[in-house]
Amino acid sequence: MIAQEVIIKKRDKNELSREEILFFVEGVISGKISHKQAVAFLMAFFINGISPAEITNLTQIMTETGFKFDFSKIKRPIIDKHSTGGIGDKVSIILLPILIDLGISVPMISGRGLGHTGGTLDKLESIVGLFTSFTEDEAYTMMEKNNGFIISQTENIAPADKIFYSLRDECGIVDNIGLIVSSILSKKLSEDIQGLTMDIKVGNGAFMTSLSMAEELGSKFMDFAKHANFPLTIVYSDMNEPLGKMAGNWLEIVESIDFLKGKKVDNRLKDVTYESIIQCVLLSGFELDREEIILMIEDSINSGRAYEIFEKIITSQGGHIENSYEYYKNTQEFSYIAKSSGYIQYDTYQIGLANYQLGYKNNPGNLIDYSAGFEFNFHSGDFVNQNDEVLKIKGFFPEKFEEISSLLDKAITFSDIEIEKRSSIIKVVN
Repeated sequence: MIAQEVIIKKRDKNELSREEILFFVEGVISGKISHKQAVAFLMAFFINGISPAEITNLTQIMTETGFKFDFSKIKRPIIDKHSTGGIGDKVSIILLPILIDLGISVPMISGRGLGHTGGTLDKLESIVGLFTSFTEDEAYTMMEKNNGFIISQTENIAPADKIFYSLRDECGIVDNIGLIVSSILSKKLSEDIQGLTMDIKVGNGAFMTSLSMAEELGSKFMDFAKHANFPLTIVYSDMNEPLGKMAGNWLEIVESIDFLKGKKVDNRLKDVTYESIIQCVLLSGFELDREEIILMIEDSINSGRAYEIFEKIITSQGGHIENSYEYYKNTQEFSYIAKSSGYIQYDTYQIGLANYQLGYKNNPGNLIDYSAGFEFNFHSGDFVNQNDEVLKIKGFFPEKFEEISSLLDKAITFSDIEIEKRSSIIKVVN
């Protein structure tokens, strides 16, 4: 078998076998197959489509040709949750300690911000001293000690995916749904999980701006689940406005802590978090109904156990929460005021870009300003009076606030016509 034969077969719209995909993936990892050939391979999938069987084989092979955890000694269900990304989405951070308290182990390999969306690792790294890069042995130790972690992808996990993703990004072929599914799941399967809850975001702040686009992505995940006999549930959630009251790295940590302490809980954030936890618990095999799970979630929070677990995990990864509050105490604020009255509506994509501009671009020394972000006072569809404070802009560099205010003028509109408020949960498929 030679690389050109595999490329030509897919170029001519034929389905590749598992053996052919394995040959190609191993060749890319070893360097026997060039990056030029790898681009041709990926481009053939991009143009001609990728079948359910090819998605399954590519995903499993990218996992199998890298490091895979073995958590067979852990006598608890092992479940994870993944989001396709949005503005203000801190669900994973809140969900992890609650699931652990409910008897589920969660080895969470997370990512950084992509485009206008925030990344879980970036948010966690706003905590003073916290690390997300660990060896596999260190991850095992944390799993044994805490029954969970949130870390970055190690060098040995799905190495072909790293190469493929870099080439897809460089050559403009990132947004192929089948390749997206394989990329996400190849890393998740390395966690040795027994089930996965996918939170697919839908709306003007998500990569999938319409439900039909999101459902197309979701169908590919379900194709894999059926072919691989892998338990998977999809929560479709709304991203036509930021999720929660805060958007920005440290601000979202603060909101997560407040949630885990049972105070200042935003209802939309609560709905998505609770639903994600419920679906993870149902995947775990525990014989519980929704009402029982909700009572367990609330007991975990109200008893203080969820926050204690969160603090233990943060400490295990080098973080210092009290020192972080001290570090960020001099964060500056600026009020963004409504210039007219009306029903407020957000262009969440533009909100995300403004947040990125505030925290990442042209700061002194090109440092990330982890303090930067927005604190919202209104949900989409709320009526706002002229001169009301719509949100607070926060950060260490107040000289940027006027520029960000101008960007927000394009992202926030007010209408005389009442705007229908959307539920944060669109539907659940399993």
